[in-house]
Amino acid sequence: MSFGFAVTNDLGRRVIDESHGLYVVVPATVTREHLQYSEPRGVAYNWYERVGVRITFSRPYLGDEPPMLFMKGNGSHPSEYNQYWYKHFGTMWYNELRYQLFGGPGWWTGAFIGASVYTGWSYSSTPPAKQLTGWDLRSWFMAAGTAAAPGPDGMGAVVFDAGGRVVFNSNDNFIEVQGYSNAWRYLGRSEYGSEYIENWILDGLAVPTSASGHWISLIPFMRYRRYNGEVALAFPGNLTSGQNPQVLVVGGRSGSKFHMPALVVKAKLPISYKYA
Repeated sequence: MSFGFAVTNDLGRRVIDESHGLYVVVPATVTREHLQYSEPRGVAYNWYERVGVRITFSRPYLGDEPPMLFMKGNGSHPSEYNQYWYKHFGTMWYNELRYQLFGGPGWWTGAFIGASVYTGWSYSSTPPAKQLTGWDLRSWFMAAGTAAAPGPDGMGAVVFDAGGRVVFNSNDNFIEVQGYSNAWRYLGRSEYGSEYIENWILDGLAVPTSASGHWISLIPFMRYRRYNGEVALAFPGNLTSGQNPQVLVVGGRSGSKFHMPALVVKAKLPISYKYA
């Protein structure tokens, strides 16, 4: 930036200018979703419950990349996994965390975040009583990014870039990075016949507690590229409040590092989502 408006902090770092947007909470409405389904198992049925939340952005998110998704720390123990690791990673919702984004580049409209949890088997095709009806995860997730469409202006200041896009609005709920790490440490692996599951821990970052007002970037069930070029499947192994995050990794050369940064952030104001 050669001319225009700029603000620097006490460390001399530029925090606002007419070229770079700040991360803000994306306004949204969050609704609860619950689905029960089965899969054949010989003459019986395996029953699952898919529990999650749908985040519908109040205004489309205009970035080419979707906004980042964050969650609060939760849970009380690491994953428990067995020979059905690809279906069922444990008894807590965060152990098979998946998400789906809606919309597309330049016009993202929302996301679904949820988990499929194995709840038992039966010889009957009639659904058993639902077990997870008490789970309400609506307040555990947040979306944030630099391309949130501006809302009605209140009193304050607005900064535009050369293309007319708002890069700063003093009425937005900004988030501040409180911690960052990508230093995952290999703890070893467990053998399952010809397959294995690695365990990795992130020493430099702790999962925030729900009462602290901090959020950690979502670690979903998905594929990541290892530093040696191979692709591995990773899923949360432990996202317990106050502990170091752990992930379980399947595939590729054992012990080869991967790139999966994690952030801890805090919003300037309380999250003002609408919960439907």
